Amino acid sequence: MSARTPINILLLCLLLTQWKLIGFAQEALLPNVSRFENFNGRNHLLNVYIQSVTRDKQGYVWSGCNGLVRFDGYQYTQFTNFNNQHHGLQDNYIDEIIVDDSNRVWVGTARDISYYNRQQNRFVQPYLDGPKKIEYAFRLLLHNQKLWFISNLGLTGVDLNTTKVFTTSIRQVFDPTGIFLLNDTTL
Repeated sequence: MSARTPINILLLCLLLTQWKLIGFAQEALLPNVSRFENFNGRNHLLNVYIQSVTRDKQGYVWSGCNGLVRFDGYQYTQFTNFNNQHHGLQDNYIDEIIVDDSNRVWVGTARDISYYNRQQNRFVQPYLDGPKKIEYAFRLLLHNQKLWFISNLGLTGVDLNTTKVFTTSIRQVFDPTGIFLLNDTTL
């Protein structure tokens, strides 16, 4: 063993100690503003297949999988129509989720369109005048206080001020890939 070996070991120990102290100092000086975690089917998610995801103004993350899931960053609340759960969700196939300016979470499913009523902790279907019934709703788009979507009634809308459903003269929409806003007056 040479005379330099103990010095090299001592320098290495000092270097590692300083490196660790620098890490502690950084943790103490920098606020913990971000938390990164991998969410998957093994540790958190209730279902690994997610059709749609959005975030509301309160910070909740909503995901459409087998039912609808609200995530607050720590725990999940699941809204389904399984086992007679009375959350007002008519179907567990969630096609799309969107949040309007009033922070209402709208959900298009294979059986209807509905929005989350926070006071009642349930989903409510908007008012549809007459005997017609929305049998599916997908490809949601918000524009000028209206929610537009494709349904069995054709191009359909909801007035967001009254939550009343209205239909358009476009009655058949075949295999749409989406609704797009071309300009302020043209969908």
